[in-house]
Amino acid sequence: MTNSTSNPLVKVLNNWILSLFIILTSLVTLLSVTSYFFRDNIYLEFTTNFKHQYLVLGALPLIYFALNRRKRWLIVTLFCLLINLTEIIPWYIPKLSFGASGEPMGLFLFNVSFSNTQYADAIALVKEEKPTIAAFLEAKDPWPKQLEALREVLPYTISIPELKMEVYSRLPLQESEILEYGKSRGLVKLDLKIAGADASVIVTHSYPQFYFGKPGDFGVADYGYDFAPLAPQFWGEQNSQSPPKLGDLGGLTKTKQSRIHTSIQQRQQEDLEKQRWQWRNQDLEEEIGDYIRQIEKPVVLIGDLNVTMWSPYYKSLIQSSGLRDARAGFGILPTLSQFSPANPWLAIPVDHCLVSRDVKVIKMRTGPDLGSYHLPVITDIALRASQKSEVRSQKSEVRS
Repeated sequence: MTNSTSNPLVKVLNNWILSLFIILTSLVTLLSVTSYFFRDNIYLEFTTNFKHQYLVLGALPLIYFALNRRKRWLIVTLFCLLINLTEIIPWYIPKLSFGASGEPMGLFLFNVSFSNTQYADAIALVKEEKPTIAAFLEAKDPWPKQLEALREVLPYTISIPELKMEVYSRLPLQESEILEYGKSRGLVKLDLKIAGADASVIVTHSYPQFYFGKPGDFGVADYGYDFAPLAPQFWGEQNSQSPPKLGDLGGLTKTKQSRIHTSIQQRQQEDLEKQRWQWRNQDLEEEIGDYIRQIEKPVVLIGDLNVTMWSPYYKSLIQSSGLRDARAGFGILPTLSQFSPANPWLAIPVDHCLVSRDVKVIKMRTGPDLGSYHLPVITDIALRASQKSEVRSQKSEVRS
């Protein structure tokens, strides 16, 4: 009597599990495939961000289908895993590196998130890491005031309140330039010398594809379309022994408006969320790449691009700019999660460090959870040895 009762229950349970795994496999496979073909759809393009989550979800049914000899669904699951493995495995393959001598350059990037109040933890981590450049995004009040404690170790600073961006440098800044995307996003380019060679460091923050939060958090500028020029504040002293003062960079700093200004007013009646997505795509596909191609020196870009390496718009940026991702060989390094950024299975990699071909990446890693939706990103780089030789040679010719 027990067998007659249990067998039907076991059969129902097995059918339920089979149905669940078939639905899961079908959904994950569909998302894995459609993400390649619908770049112009805001929602389907968003599905490109979760390749490693698809890999884990696709692996779960694999064991069940193998044990129960469901060959058809086993093949579908293997196909799903293969699609996602080809996007993930290359990031873990070590890359051949060239020789680089001299002083390494440390880069520290942290999107602090608007609601985060762990100022002391962020400052302590920067002092521990001792980077050459430390950049903070979404740094609204009171972050700028709190970060002033970093002047002890990073005396040269630029504050751009309208972009909620704070940048600190250990080295003197020869020149800086700001490029606006709309009114609350953009980039700042810093020119400096590292180990005797010229280099440009770009800090940027792209518009989000979707935004979750209070309207006041994201910035008033995105809820109106009146454009006022940026009024950035600049701190710096050519003598690092004395405290930095306001406005020392003076005429060396320029502010530009990007081409995106000409198209915003034409879309005022469209949905704001879709506008941000379109602005982000234009930034990545046109603005940033065009801007970087004009720079005739080694370039490093750090920023929250609000897009992962698997998005077609990210790939367009790589192609147009000629940069490469510093995380190659170090893993996918997820950084953003609304729930737990330190959990790699819940986070996605949207914070990036991109470098030109004449820059060697020594190491790239993420920092601890500091109360933000983002993890800090820490990258150690060095210029190619031949690049430094070329710079010294050019200097010798000028002296002659």
